Amino acid sequence: MSILHAIVLGVVQGLSEFLPISSSGHLILVPELFHWHELTRHPALNKTFDVALHLGTLIAALWYFRGDLFSYVRAAGTSIRARAVRTTEERLAWLLLLSAIPGAIAGALCESNWNPKFAMTSASTTNCARAGTISRVLHSEARSLRATASAMDIDRIY
Repeated sequence: MSILHAIVLGVVQGLSEFLPISSSGHLILVPELFHWHELTRHPALNKTFDVALHLGTLIAALWYFRGDLFSYVRAAGTSIRARAVRTTEERLAWLLLLSAIPGAIAGALCESNWNPKFAMTSASTTNCARAGTISRVLHSEARSLRATASAMDIDRIY
């Protein structure tokens, strides 16, 4: 794999990871779009490169949010010692932990079936289109719900 291809895919990963689009899908589609076949010819290199890109993204995100993460870890520790959830930070720390559970379960259950099917270009294209459509529908619904909540002055509840 050339350095230019690695840089382009790194930029694609960095730009798409925090957007409501599939960064993994784009890592499959971009090489196909430019007819770069190094990764498709070498599945082990493909997987290693993909993991390296995602690990880099994780490290960057952890570094960026390190202050918040340390704050939530401290809050969770305080909550454990007190055997109570007393502050907003303690509550948020536990909610963040709980929010990871469904994704971990889904990942564990779907791992053996998901990766081979998702690695196909046609499946990636279809999944990106579906995710975009779902995102658009949810965005429209959220806007409608916000307008309704505002009309009902429901913000005072929270």
